[in-house]
Amino acid sequence: MIPLKLVLSAFGPFRSRQELDFRDLGGSRMFLITGKTGAGKTTLFDAMVYALYGEASGSLRTPDQLKSDYSGPEEKCFVEFTFEAGKSVYTVVRSPAQMLAKQRGSGERAAASSALLRYDDGTELSGVREVNPRIQEILGLNCDQFRKIVLLPQGEFRKFLDANSNERQIIFRSIFGTEVFGAFTEELRRRENLLLEERLVGQKSLSGLALAIPKGDPELDRMVPCDPLPAGKIETRLHELLEEKKAEIARLAQQRQDTAEKRAELKLEHAKIVNQKLKEREQTRQTLSDLLHRQPEMEKEQILIRRLGEVRLLKLREEAVITTEKQLASLDGELSAVKAAENVQPKRLAAAEALEKAEDAQREVPAWNEELSRLAQIQDIFLRIRSLEAQQKELSEERNKFRRQSEILELFEERARLAEKRDRTAAVAEALETLGKEIRNALRTERFYQERRTAFLDAYGRFLDGQAGILARNLQDGQPCPVCGSTVHPHRAALIQGTPTQEQVRNMQTAADEAAKQHSAAAAAVQKCWQKASLCLETEGQTLPSAEELLAAPDMLQQIQTPAFSAANEAAAALNEASTLLRKKAPKAVDDTKYQNREFLSQRLQEVRQKASEAEGKLAAAEQNAAGLYEGIPPEYREFTRLADRQAAVRKKIAAAEESLAAANRTLRQLDAEAEKFAERTASLSKRIEETEQKRAAQQADFERQFAAAGYRGMEEYRADLRELPTLAERQRRWEAFRSQLERTQAVFDQLEKETSGWEPYPLEEMTRQAALLDEQAEELTKRAVSEEAWLHSAAETAGKIAEQRAALERTEEKLRNVSAAARAARGDNPYALSFERYVLSGFFDQIVDSANLRLQKMSSGRYSICRKGGPNRHRRASGLDLEVLDVNTGKYRDTSTLSGGESFLTSLSLALAVAEIITRYSGGIEINTMLIDEGFGSLDADSLEVAMDALQGLQSETRLIGIISHVETLAHYIPAKLEVTASRQGSRAKFIC
Repeated sequence: MIPLKLVLSAFGPFRSRQELDFRDLGGSRMFLITGKTGAGKTTLFDAMVYALYGEASGSLRTPDQLKSDYSGPEEKCFVEFTFEAGKSVYTVVRSPAQMLAKQRGSGERAAASSALLRYDDGTELSGVREVNPRIQEILGLNCDQFRKIVLLPQGEFRKFLDANSNERQIIFRSIFGTEVFGAFTEELRRRENLLLEERLVGQKSLSGLALAIPKGDPELDRMVPCDPLPAGKIETRLHELLEEKKAEIARLAQQRQDTAEKRAELKLEHAKIVNQKLKEREQTRQTLSDLLHRQPEMEKEQILIRRLGEVRLLKLREEAVITTEKQLASLDGELSAVKAAENVQPKRLAAAEALEKAEDAQREVPAWNEELSRLAQIQDIFLRIRSLEAQQKELSEERNKFRRQSEILELFEERARLAEKRDRTAAVAEALETLGKEIRNALRTERFYQERRTAFLDAYGRFLDGQAGILARNLQDGQPCPVCGSTVHPHRAALIQGTPTQEQVRNMQTAADEAAKQHSAAAAAVQKCWQKASLCLETEGQTLPSAEELLAAPDMLQQIQTPAFSAANEAAAALNEASTLLRKKAPKAVDDTKYQNREFLSQRLQEVRQKASEAEGKLAAAEQNAAGLYEGIPPEYREFTRLADRQAAVRKKIAAAEESLAAANRTLRQLDAEAEKFAERTASLSKRIEETEQKRAAQQADFERQFAAAGYRGMEEYRADLRELPTLAERQRRWEAFRSQLERTQAVFDQLEKETSGWEPYPLEEMTRQAALLDEQAEELTKRAVSEEAWLHSAAETAGKIAEQRAALERTEEKLRNVSAAARAARGDNPYALSFERYVLSGFFDQIVDSANLRLQKMSSGRYSICRKGGPNRHRRASGLDLEVLDVNTGKYRDTSTLSGGESFLTSLSLALAVAEIITRYSGGIEINTMLIDEGFGSLDADSLEVAMDALQGLQSETRLIGIISHVETLAHYIPAKLEVTASRQGSRAKFIC
């Protein structure tokens, strides 16, 4: 990661916007950050770390403490950091959570933290959750690793030096990709625990199965509580007992069969059946005797039942006579009522008088019809006016329709104009953006060319300087020098180590020439893009600075791009707004291509406006005609409601006269018809009365004839039988039940008499006692057999489960032995006392230590070197990633915590440089070519400071950028490039001084 540009505003002590372009350093790869204490030097490191990870550089600041105390709610705190990683350039913009002024009205609002990552192709990624992992993926380091490897914060520069093995393992794990080894170790541990748990569960299950074995065997009862459980012996004893139980069950089965045969020989069930049949025969005999004793009484009941049947028929004839007498009385009453209502003469006189009055009213109807005709003519005028009003409404709607069409067409015309403006402004913005990319590419190729050219010139100079040493090496006294011709050589030139070869110089010259070609091509591309952008701006009435001016001052293009991009966005927004409005008002036509043609829109708009004007003229003519007709209406009827009321009143009078005449005629006709109906009704009723009297006489004669045939001597005897008639059904039911029971009992007795002929009863009591004894014996044998079979089944099932569980437990034990051995070795229980992951990391760490010692021995004048604790040179066992320092002066190893401030700073610096080197070498995609150091030089004496600066300056050839914060004035002699931070009452400012 190489920083290119840092922009911050309202951040820490910096209230105003600060822009720091690291390209202002030119060729310098080291710069000094100077300023008074509290001015904000460390804040610049905070800004870089916050921009990348959303955290501050040290542990004493949190993101919500980063906003400047000098700024108000109207000023937003943010950091914009542009950096190069790999071959790509990225810009990240981040702001913390803060209180800002409301955009509308007064007061403040809470603004959440935000993050945005912009790629060099213009694409963007927004959101803290999305940006943070992408930054870590680009740099290959998380925030903690960045602090310990790239940044040495004030007061924390020795934390990485003093870190223990676990802390270093966490730092290097993701960098060198050794998580897989740690995951492998963890997986072995997990599997070991699972197998341990599985073994414990198996042992518990085996003990539980042993406890489930039925009690009773002394040997088993003694082995079950043992720990460990003798599962094999228990299984053997169970198989012995199973064989014994099978033999016992077979013996019990034979005894049960013998008892059952004895029980069958008694024939107790047959004896019970014989005795039961004999008992049923005697009971049936007694029942039959009782029924025969009741038979004479029941025959008398049968005679009474037949007589009550004849009484029921006689009663029906008597009831028919009574019904006919009631009908005859009803007809007599109806005939009397008809005769009373037959006189209608008074009603006819009243109807004739009403007819005369109706005829008088009918004579006024012609005059009323004439008035209705006049009123109809006035109504016709009203209808014509209403027709004109409907025509006015249609013309008004047509005019409004054309007006709406005109408005929509004007919107289409405006959209077409906005589309043209959008295209022009977008073309300007695109041309400027392309020009900006080409300018950045030209500047990058120029830097690349300058670097290659400088390297070539430096190598060429060293090559020339080295030639003298090569010639001097072959000079001999007395032989002339090929350069000066002297035969005496008192001061021969020394041979310079590292002098490049001619082939190397030639290759570097070729690389410089190729870089020059790339730069020329990039400059030509800038000129081409500039011409296109200049033409686009001319269409907008603007001029573009020359390409040379833009290359000299790239920020000038940004000042032109910003309004151009804003204009393009505004034009696009206006076009979108117009399209949205059209989509609401004219959804069917909004996507029609012809409505995007301005010529068609202009012609169509003219036609619509012409039609609207014509509709306006027709509307005025219709309004004038309606006013003329209205003047021809009489004043008393100029309100249509009065005309309608008068028409209704006249029609009502005519209808009333016609209705009264029709009603009078209708009443006379009804009275004549009513008199005729009365006569017909009287004749009909007289005839029905005569017929009913004849029917009653016939029914009475039939009743008397049947009464005599029944043999009754008087009505009292007949009434007495009528009182018994309700018991007829119950008497019939009792007779039928008796007759059926007698027949059924006789049949059963005859059958039993036939079946039991010659039978004698058995001694059931003795036979039952003997059978009970045999049943008790059989039941006892069955219980014993069931108990033995249950024990056998349970024991056999338990024995099978014990065998299965023993086999499973043995398999688990074998797996556990293998996995435990591998797990112990992987987690460090091995001759090296190292976990698998730490063993792999130790290989990388040894290279880091070797690389650090190359620098530390130079910085400490050979006194100190770094070693891993318990390294192979000491105890032949590598115990981890802990460090200690070998002091050559004493020959003893020292803990890093015993180093002085200056010694620990030099050691930390050496270690950090080595870590960066090894990570860049082995971790693909991770390039640590920037180092930021916050203080630490104040703890060095003059000699140590000179040695440390020599080491840092030597890194400039390694393409590293080094930034140093320090108050040590001597550093200014070593580092001419400075970033000066000044403080004031309005906030701090920062600028490069090169």
